Amino acid sequence: MDERKSSTRNGQTGKVVRTPDKPESLIQYRQRLDKTAQGVWKVTSVTTVAGRCR
Repeated sequence: MDERKSSTRNGQTGKVVRTPDKPESLIQYRQRLDKTAQGVWKVTSVTTVAGRCR
């Protein structure tokens, strides 16, 4: 996920903080899916790796 164009806003002050435009702002999300006994796929873990989407 390219998060270089994202930002956050402080709810109390209203100040906007921009995400820096650097390689670490490219985030790779890894999800592990396991099948339950009922046959439903369920996310059992999420891992993020900064700078790995190239």
